[in-house]
Amino acid sequence: MKKITPFLGMLLLVLSIGLFGCTFESSNAYAADAYVVLDINPSIEIITGEDGLVSQVNALNDDAETLLVDADFVGKTVLETTEAIIALATEMGYIDYAADNAIIVTAVGTDDQATEELENKISERIREYSEKQAIRLNLIQARAEATAEMAAAAETLGVSIGKLKLITVAMEFDETLTLEAGAVMSVRDLNAIIRASRFEMKEFISEELKGEYFAFRAGASKTFVITRLQSAYDAMLAADDAAFADLLTDSVATAADVKVMYLEYLTAVSAIAEPTPEEVEAVVSEIETETETDPVMAALLASRQTLKDEMAVLKTQFEAAVGETEEYEALKLQLQAKWRELHEVLEEIEDYREEFESAKEETVAGPRGGKRGYKFEIEDEEITAKFDWMEEFRAVKETYIAKFAEINVDLEDLEQLFVDETAIEALREQYGSELETLKARIQAEGDAIREQYRESKESARAMWGK
Repeated sequence: MKKITPFLGMLLLVLSIGLFGCTFESSNAYAADAYVVLDINPSIEIITGEDGLVSQVNALNDDAETLLVDADFVGKTVLETTEAIIALATEMGYIDYAADNAIIVTAVGTDDQATEELENKISERIREYSEKQAIRLNLIQARAEATAEMAAAAETLGVSIGKLKLITVAMEFDETLTLEAGAVMSVRDLNAIIRASRFEMKEFISEELKGEYFAFRAGASKTFVITRLQSAYDAMLAADDAAFADLLTDSVATAADVKVMYLEYLTAVSAIAEPTPEEVEAVVSEIETETETDPVMAALLASRQTLKDEMAVLKTQFEAAVGETEEYEALKLQLQAKWRELHEVLEEIEDYREEFESAKEETVAGPRGGKRGYKFEIEDEEITAKFDWMEEFRAVKETYIAKFAEINVDLEDLEQLFVDETAIEALREQYGSELETLKARIQAEGDAIREQYRESKESARAMWGK
């Protein structure tokens, strides 16, 4: 393996004084209101501000949390940050000098030209670094790897593949946002939604804690949606026909027609039911049975467990051999080789898992009989199913937006005309209070987990001889 200790020593010194200070970066490295995701295995999200410098770097999975713990990239350029992250990933063993590596780059700029320029600059910076360090690195640009379905959706909306991904990320945080609405929003505004929400979640370090936070938000969002629709309908019932006059200027429908259709819409939304635990368990049980009999998945999981067990034994021996130079170095090489084997198996599992999950989501119907509803995750040997109420709501809303459009009425305009925001103000206050309590507890738990990540980071550095 190529010796890189002198370079990494210099890298750590540079990191300690500011990670490649942007004074030395040319002005064309600045990228205003940009959104970038680097998928190595750790997945990292980079967001810049109006000044073209990094305002946030966010971990999108637990490996990334370990990689980024105590790192600070705010105020740097995207290119500086990208190179520093690649260097850290190499230092931690996620990028291996002795193996073929892959990194997927997703970039979104303020327009198509800015996106293409940004993607090319990032790709060039990564290539320069990999060539300088003699790393075999397969660089994949996300837009070139888009599925036919993604490409078709992007074309229909009139946006790039990168912006389509940006919209879907923003939709995770803003339950009222739709693909169509996101398509006409600026990258800056979409980034603002993500940036504000990521900032709120900054202390929620593990995926489990983030899941708890999202579950709380989803429950509150459901309550807000139904309360808002009900308040609008109540206001319509109390209003006289003159209140609908401006809305119906170009429509042949009457106020009574609008009220009837809106009641139908409210009823459809209210009828979206969360499946019972028993119903979820039945679905999971069915898929578990299929998984257990799937020879490819079973073999991959068995291989992974064997490698993990072997690594655990080697790690114990490695830690006990500190001070015994010859044995220490031999065990370190064995650990590195075993990790490479495990990494390859993990990639195979991830690829197969994506195919398996996608197939299940296509065949298992949601409560309304469509393909929406259930989402499946396979982690280790455990399969979980989750029902997304907001996704079902969006589907119902899209249906009624089209129905109201047939009578020349804009559903959004109708609701803005009649919704009384004071009707849900008490709910907002209650939600805010409960959220603060939840955040305080999650932050405390996050501090303990963060310390575990620090230890994990140091352990990885020791294993790789950094």
